[in-house]
Amino acid sequence: MWLPTTRDDDELTPDYVVRWLRPHYATALLDLPSAPVALSSADHWHAFSEEESAACEEAWMKLPDGLRLDSGDANDSPTSEDFAEQEDDVVGVAIYKDMLYEVDVRFMQLKPVYWRRSGKPIPVMRAHWMFDQARPVPEPLNSQLERAYRETQPWRAAYAHVLNAALDAGPDAYSQFKIDLQDSKRKQSVFFQDHESARIISDNIGLRIQQSIYSSFSSANASIPFPYATPVYRGYDAAARAAPRSQRPSFSLSRSTSPLPSRAPTPPRSPGPRVPHSRDTSLDIPIRPPLQRGRTKDDEVELVHTDLPSKTGEEDDGEVTDLVFMIHGIGQQAATQFESMNWVYATNLFRQIVRKQSTKPELASIMRAHRIQFLPIEWRSTFAKLMERDHRRDAAGPSTAKKKNKYTLADITLKDNVAFARELFNNVILDLPLFMSRHKDHMMQAVCLEANAVYRKWCARHPGFDESGRVHIVAHSIGSVLISHVLSSQPTWVPPLCDRPLSERRPDKQLLFNTGALFMAGSPLAMFMSLDQSTLIARKGRERTRHPRADESMDAQGVFGCLAVDSIYNVFYQADIIAYRANPVVDSKRAMELPPTAIASINASLLGRVTKAILSVPSFFTIPQFSLASPFGSKAPSRAPSPDRPERDRGKRRFAALNPHGTLDFYLPSEGFSEYIDMVTAHMAYWSDSSFASFVLAEIFADQEH
Repeated sequence: MWLPTTRDDDELTPDYVVRWLRPHYATALLDLPSAPVALSSADHWHAFSEEESAACEEAWMKLPDGLRLDSGDANDSPTSEDFAEQEDDVVGVAIYKDMLYEVDVRFMQLKPVYWRRSGKPIPVMRAHWMFDQARPVPEPLNSQLERAYRETQPWRAAYAHVLNAALDAGPDAYSQFKIDLQDSKRKQSVFFQDHESARIISDNIGLRIQQSIYSSFSSANASIPFPYATPVYRGYDAAARAAPRSQRPSFSLSRSTSPLPSRAPTPPRSPGPRVPHSRDTSLDIPIRPPLQRGRTKDDEVELVHTDLPSKTGEEDDGEVTDLVFMIHGIGQQAATQFESMNWVYATNLFRQIVRKQSTKPELASIMRAHRIQFLPIEWRSTFAKLMERDHRRDAAGPSTAKKKNKYTLADITLKDNVAFARELFNNVILDLPLFMSRHKDHMMQAVCLEANAVYRKWCARHPGFDESGRVHIVAHSIGSVLISHVLSSQPTWVPPLCDRPLSERRPDKQLLFNTGALFMAGSPLAMFMSLDQSTLIARKGRERTRHPRADESMDAQGVFGCLAVDSIYNVFYQADIIAYRANPVVDSKRAMELPPTAIASINASLLGRVTKAILSVPSFFTIPQFSLASPFGSKAPSRAPSPDRPERDRGKRRFAALNPHGTLDFYLPSEGFSEYIDMVTAHMAYWSDSSFASFVLAEIFADQEH
């Protein structure tokens, strides 16, 4: 066994760039899929971009020595920490598209920032020794290789001289360079080819026979030591250099939409002993082992990676100006059993549709430098935790409470027939009776807790957004009813998050932000308001009601129907049996003259009419004269004087105070052949509708242009 004749403590181990890796399957999740993806094993890994890897390494180096891990565990159980109670000031390393995922270097895990991940955590690791670009050497073999590397010192000139002499002597001289790997149960040894590559040799009879046969039939490799051994490389970059050109990553595969920094940071080096660039090289010579394949000028290209940020059509370097919270409706309990029903996928789908629509010239002209982001609000998970807390409290209560007859939904469900359908029905429909029970307050509390948690996380990662950014809400189904209750109790205006003391940043009955536009999709709000004959009326003091007349808005915080928002829209499919009209809830007489308005596909003519109408309004309280065609062919109301003219004027002004169109009800055209077939799918079809996506963008940004 060859060992250096001298051991100079000042002879430092060469450094190398530590590259961070994630499982190959994680890329599918980072692409924000609109449907569940099949996850493979973590045997193959994918490198982060150089910028992302450098940021991860920098954050990792700041951890105390005792808390540094080299890799995460994919077999860990999902964290039991409540999402709404997580620390907001713990900011991980943001990566990939829209920076919606982060690497938590404390636990060496990759996770979404603003929603829960179902399933096992996604591990990440720091790449040291590699079999190739996709396969890191696992522990303890990795540590054994590094220990042998430091003892052998193959980077020294003396090693290169002796190795070259042995190569000239023939295969019999190779064995002196084999280094037994300590604690190796497989009786393995390693042969170091140079300062960055080696071969792992398994000392067993089968391999020796294999190697002998291989050598006898491969005269071209007769001078290569241990040609059948497993090659390994010190560092990701070394593995990338050794890979065939056809396997090297290229710019054309870039998927990241992260902006490139103006100057790439210096990649961090591996921890521990390093060789400084200004070291004494008197004992070294350029190592050119004959084992290293010849290189051409084409081989000496800068290493790039598929995740290296690049300029793409989807990229927008600007800061997000508008944040849209997507609040789900009924049925998310079923997502615990059916992953495809997870609200995150619907949000991802809608985000994709919105991004595609935003590139159209008609919308791009009003969006200009603005940028929008959509995030899911999964209140059902928080609500379930609140319910569990109540159950535990009841179980620990007085003995009289413990003796109370208790039963669950499963106890009363018929199980002998169509059990699967009954279970699905329970999971989907359960939220409706829960809302009409004593648990309604918990449901509203869950919405506040979840939305506030997401908002705090967003503001922690986007300083200044709480002062200059805008928040809007898209609420589906029963979610629109819940948020309407919350917004009815919301103060007319709330201060920026930065102006609140820490003790007031976790409210459970109010939102931490002001809401601009509220889009209700497939909403039963009007039905619930009709039970109490409540009225939907604008909140006095908002953008559209700063100087209103006395009868068109109210300063009535806490009154159901007086929402603290700037604009309200009620969007539905006519085949959606959950949806109801909202116009009569504002003013029933005026609503008779306001049939639902069709939302056509956004094109130049429609957007021109909408924008022109909005920009030509002399005040917020004058109804614009739209030329939008009514689906029912109704004629314009007569302008002849009538005894109820003051009441009609009041109705117009009340509608004008709620949005710039003077009407709340908008319907999406259906392309189905049968309304009964549409009835089955209509309630969940909003998130794939490009017309709805365009409508949301047009209303948010056309109103901002005004």
